Amino acid sequence: MLQKIVIVFCVFLLGTGVAFPQENDWHPAYRHISVDDGLPSSETYYTYQDRKGYMWFCTDRGVVKYDGYRMTLFTKKQGLLDNVVFRVFEDYKGRIWFHTMNNRVCYYENGKIYPYKYNAIIHQYIRSKSTNFTWLYVDSNDCLYFSIKSCPLLKIDKNGKKSEDSRKNRFVFTKVENDWVLSFDFRNNLRKENPIDGAYFRYDGKKAFIPREKMDSLFFAGRSLVVQVGKSVFTSLNEHVYSVDKQTNLNHLNHGYMVGLFVTGNDLWVCSANGVYYYRSADKHGFNSKPLHYLKGYTVTSVFRDRQGGYWFSTLENGILYTPSLYVLNQELSKKQLENNLYSVMVNRNYFVVSTLNGVFDFKTKKQLLNIVTHSRSCIANIGEKVLIPAPAEGKPADYKINGMRCFRSSAINWSVYDDQNVITCGPALAVYNAHGKETFLFSKSGERDLKCFQHVKHIITSVCVSADRNLYIGDLEGLYRFDEGKKMFLPYGKIFTGVHVSDLWYDKQWGIIVGTRGKGVYLIRNDKVVRLFNEKNGLINDQVNSIYVDKNKYLYVCTNEGVSRIFFEGGSLFRIANLTKYQGMNSSEVNNVCEYDGTVYLATKKGLSKVNSDYTWGNGYAPRQIRVSEVYSNGRHIDSENEVLHFKASEKVIRIRLMNYNYKTQGKMPYQYRLSHNQEWIGGNNGEIVLLNPAYGLFDIEIRYKNEFGSWSAPYLLKSIEVLPPFYNTGWFYFLLILLFLLTAIWIFSYRIRVIKRRVKLRRNMELLEQKALLAQMNPHFIFNALNSIQSFLLYNENELAERYLLKLSKLIRMTLTNSRETEITIRRELDSLQMYLELEQMRFKNRFDFEFHIALSVADLQQYIPPMLIQPFVENAIIHGFKGLKEGGEIELNIGGISDNILYVEISDNGHGYEDAKAGDSEDGHKSYGTQITSERLNLFKEKYQSEFQFTIEKRTDEEGNTIGTRVKITIPVFGKNQ
Repeated sequence: MLQKIVIVFCVFLLGTGVAFPQENDWHPAYRHISVDDGLPSSETYYTYQDRKGYMWFCTDRGVVKYDGYRMTLFTKKQGLLDNVVFRVFEDYKGRIWFHTMNNRVCYYENGKIYPYKYNAIIHQYIRSKSTNFTWLYVDSNDCLYFSIKSCPLLKIDKNGKKSEDSRKNRFVFTKVENDWVLSFDFRNNLRKENPIDGAYFRYDGKKAFIPREKMDSLFFAGRSLVVQVGKSVFTSLNEHVYSVDKQTNLNHLNHGYMVGLFVTGNDLWVCSANGVYYYRSADKHGFNSKPLHYLKGYTVTSVFRDRQGGYWFSTLENGILYTPSLYVLNQELSKKQLENNLYSVMVNRNYFVVSTLNGVFDFKTKKQLLNIVTHSRSCIANIGEKVLIPAPAEGKPADYKINGMRCFRSSAINWSVYDDQNVITCGPALAVYNAHGKETFLFSKSGERDLKCFQHVKHIITSVCVSADRNLYIGDLEGLYRFDEGKKMFLPYGKIFTGVHVSDLWYDKQWGIIVGTRGKGVYLIRNDKVVRLFNEKNGLINDQVNSIYVDKNKYLYVCTNEGVSRIFFEGGSLFRIANLTKYQGMNSSEVNNVCEYDGTVYLATKKGLSKVNSDYTWGNGYAPRQIRVSEVYSNGRHIDSENEVLHFKASEKVIRIRLMNYNYKTQGKMPYQYRLSHNQEWIGGNNGEIVLLNPAYGLFDIEIRYKNEFGSWSAPYLLKSIEVLPPFYNTGWFYFLLILLFLLTAIWIFSYRIRVIKRRVKLRRNMELLEQKALLAQMNPHFIFNALNSIQSFLLYNENELAERYLLKLSKLIRMTLTNSRETEITIRRELDSLQMYLELEQMRFKNRFDFEFHIALSVADLQQYIPPMLIQPFVENAIIHGFKGLKEGGEIELNIGGISDNILYVEISDNGHGYEDAKAGDSEDGHKSYGTQITSERLNLFKEKYQSEFQFTIEKRTDEEGNTIGTRVKITIPVFGKNQ
């Protein structure tokens, strides 16, 4: 591998191998990502962040995808065409293209790696040439541009059509959309016959040219890189960097071997075998300003700035280095970690001192001042530009003057401004010191005369301050106290501070009395009232306050073990809080003290000193929804997580949702919480996964919130909607089908029952019809028998003409009766016609012994209503045969057909015969039985059951005024109805 061999060889010649920058230099806080963190190798070539926020690391043993929690390695087993990957880039479709050593092109899409379908064209283009330095790009039209050293530029469109940009004897860089490609035809002997005249550049509609004579003698096409910063274009050729537009050559730095050029915003980075050089605002200043030199001793192969402002450096020997900011720098006091626990810092134009357990040090020289051993919580005070430090235990503080600095007693653990010329310290005593170290005791808890004034103070004094009205305030482990001039003692200040550990006090005209506490946050007191409380609920980084400080710009700094909060008073009741933690670049979040000088903020931490440059933007702003779904697994099976709602079967008992957090400042260590509905409590997590075991059935909207790098919780938002489908036997469709099946079964049973009932009813009706016809058949023989007897009688008495007429009428009646007997219902008109013909026959048979008369009170329409046939005839027959029995003449039958009311026909038959009872008795004596009435009675019972209507008749005798029988009256009620009702 030519590139690697050259770089390693140069590193060997340089002889550099320092792991980190020298300790006397200010440097960013680096996070080292190595094989212990998941990299397959320490040899890395490139870093890149795609649109979804994933970081990609190129190595000689595969490419790594990093989601903020875990690293996923892709090698040839996962589809890479070569394990050595020099570069990745993302095209307009979101595909990640891999620039591999063997020059076979592939890309990553939707979780899988696919080979480029026109690799055969590239293979034919390369032929037997061996090189690992390749130019590759894919534009928005799916055209792929490919070139290697000494070959013209190859273009392959989306249909596989190829073309070559052959520019003989020309070294041409062309900008294609957002990247640069090279075309250089080296097929001729350029050194002797056709030497190149320089380098040509095409970009943004412009052309530029660098003549050969302005380039270094080691001009080599195989290692040329081009970048654009604003309107300026830079190219690197070996150890030189050229500005194309101004044709200036950067060669005054000892870069070692030039590795590459990279751009972040308007800044230019020059990577070399001896670290990386940072040119800020290179589009404006070019090479005129002196660059910052980072990572000395590293072979830096690439630089990338992510969306959150963090910087990633790939190196050839030591993996990946990451820093969250270039404006938060750090420096250690000593190589020994225990000696880097700094308690105080004081910086001005003359002094730069810090205090530790071992005393006070000059931070510039790292020397201990006069080998002083101080109190474990010693402090550093100042009066304007004058600095006071703890003095040795022996002697008076005024006797010491160290490097121009005056001293106070080493037993003092805190201090505050007393007036323009003095400071006051606290500890076992309250003492005032001037700029010359002159000491004046105000109160001493160890002195007999001062015990009374401290009778309410239970512990050693931890803090002190003096207000503008000269009120003296002190704090201890259990409260805040103010000195009462009248009583000459310190009295507790309000119940709100009872039992509160006051860790620091500060007075400022704008802020008032500022009270820092351990556990309650920071209180503001104005006009003898507590007017404000700053705590974790309203943005403070932590309620456990170590110290407080107000700078010349009236920023209030609150130091805690989780970082420092800067509070800006905007007037009225408006405040703005910004937090700074190790996730923004400090070596440690445990901050003991702070000092500001000339716009730079210095922080004394547990791991040395950090400084925040004036260019750093303080703020708690952060990109929303930093945590998103990366991958989803169900029962160990990977599923597509791009859908808005994810559906799972009831058999999928383990749902594993992998998260990604593209805010890499948090290093995947900040906690997050999730819940499955608004009514549930939050569930905590910090490993980048949400695992649902045996989830309940239903639709869930998974909400999530997280704690960002500033220590504040984000607003909850929807992470993903999932639906766990119930088993088929517990679904609405199943219940619907079950109900449908039940209904269909019930309908089938019901219909089957209806069919059975109908068959029974039909059978019953048929039986009724048969019974009716059988009854009619019984009646007809009875009548015919009587008629034949009459004809026989006519013939016996030679009444042939009468017999002939009788027989003619009888035949008509029989024909009519046969017609009616075939029907279950006939019209009233047909029934009356049949009855009249019957009476006429009977009248002839009985030699006119009776007369009959019809009285009909029906309309023509009423006569068309239907009734069962031959219901009236049996009663008329009884009147003739039984009522007129033995009567020689004078019989009368009156038939009254009344009106129809409520579908009921009223019929009345009257005769002047013997009467019903007498006729019945006479029948019994001579053995004759009235079959017609019995049959009619049975028929009426059948009609009642069939038609569900009342068929009634009554027989009563007619009497005169004296009670003598004068005949019989029969009343019949017959329902009328439509045909076949």
